[in-house]
Amino acid sequence: MNTLRTFIVVMSLTVTGCNSVEPRTKPDADIAALPAVLAVDDAIAHAAILDGKEVTVQGRFMGWKGRCSGMPPTRSAWMLEGEHECIYVAGPVPEGISPAPSTNDLGRATSLHGTLVRDNAGRPYLMVH
Repeated sequence: MNTLRTFIVVMSLTVTGCNSVEPRTKPDADIAALPAVLAVDDAIAHAAILDGKEVTVQGRFMGWKGRCSGMPPTRSAWMLEGEHECIYVAGPVPEGISPAPSTNDLGRATSLHGTLVRDNAGRPYLMVH
């Protein structure tokens, strides 16, 4: 009988305790706290809550010669670098920038608006329309 009473008390405390737990921060609230224009490093750091969301990302245009690793999401994807991170961009290069490696546009600061998505391996990339 003591075992049954102990079990009932423990279960009651467990259920009651679960109801008193503070709710976790909602992802939308986390997104609202981010700046309107994200650095590449910040976009990657917050990729879990930004997945599928439209964002504006700022970085250095690196064409096909940046430090991104792994397979690009498309054959024509190019790279945008931040201070420490690199993200692939699937879509057209910004107007006025040449993707050719022989141009002076490599390393040029640019901002892009697109949708942050993840590839099959979970790596984030920016899809620009």
